[in-house]
Amino acid sequence: MSNIEELRLFRKENIEWLQTWFEDAEVKRRLEGMMPIDEWFNFADGNENYRVWAALEDGKPVGVVMVEVEEDLTGNIALVVDPFLRGEGYGKALIKRTMALPEMSRINKWFAGIEEDNERCLACFRSVGYSLEHEQPDEDGYYSLIYFPES
Repeated sequence: MSNIEELRLFRKENIEWLQTWFEDAEVKRRLEGMMPIDEWFNFADGNENYRVWAALEDGKPVGVVMVEVEEDLTGNIALVVDPFLRGEGYGKALIKRTMALPEMSRINKWFAGIEEDNERCLACFRSVGYSLEHEQPDEDGYYSLIYFPES
């Protein structure tokens, strides 16, 4: 079972281990828009509305979560879990931990866009209270999942 001990801001030196996760076909297919990772990092690091955290267990990386905050205080969330740890609850723990961060308390709506064939990710977000915004995926094959924090 997952035990995320630390959630810290993602740093340039973390690119090396994150890059190894992209050797996994599933990660590469789902998150190829982050490639090349060093360019993605420079974008994220220079954008005041975009935050990226590394999740650690026993000092080892287990996941990465990204949140882009829009002007209307919608938090667009995406994550990647170490491919060797899939199905062990890290995604669920990472979502909960991120939404509970003090700096995320201003978010009034959470949003996740998930491919219609990514059943594990859909189930993960739904397990923490996200619901489908629409019953059908959009024209690009993505479901919109939303969550409204309690005030």
